Formats: sequence, structure tokens, C-alpha cells
Amino acid sequence: MEGGIANNMEEKNKINIGKAFNNGKDLRRKLIDAKKVNQINSIVYGMLNDLKIADKEKFLDKYIRLMMSYNMRISFGKDEMSNTDDFLQFGYSFVSGLLSEDKNENSKEDNLWVI
Repeated sequence: MEGGIANNMEEKNKINIGKAFNNGKDLRRKLIDAKKVNQINSIVYGMLNDLKIADKEKFLDKYIRLMMSYNMRISFGKDEMSNTDDFLQFGYSFVSGLLSEDKNENSKEDNLWVI
């Protein structure tokens, strides 16, 4: 029985991490398309500060404002709000996705600077 519970928890964690990471990657693409790549680091720093002290309210405020600004779906849910471990998993995965680069992204960013 314990093995089944552990497997369910592990699967839940993978889903939580995946949805947050992909949400961060999607926001990164939107920021690149809007030519706002220079804002990524400041967004990340603010969110990392909130995660460091596990401040759900400040993190969520930033997260929701970003999602609304770019007309994106909010993936942060009740599990992340009610459980600190789930919150931190979501937050750090989201930030990782926001910082990740696609294989052809460098060439796309390089093209932004060509005059």
C-alpha cells in the first residue's frame, strides 16, 4: 500500500514540476516575442527572493500579474497554495522554465540586434 502512495506522490510532483516549468518557458517565449528579454532577470530575482523566504503571497502577486499581462493561463493551484513543499516546487520550476533557452533561441535573439 505504501508503494502505491509513494508512486502517486511522485507522479503528482512530476506533474507539478512539469506544468510550472512549461508555464515559465511559455512566459519566456512571450517576453522574447514582445522584445522584453531584458526583463527576465529582474523578474527572476524578485521571484527568487519570494521563494527564499517562502512568501506565497508576494510570489503569487507577481505570478498572477505576469500571467494577466501576457494573457496566459494561471497554472498555480490549490495544492501549491496549501502546501509549502508544493509551492516551492512550483516556484523554482517556474523560474527554471523562465531561465531556460530553446535550442534555436540564441539565433532568434541574435537576430533581434541585427540592424
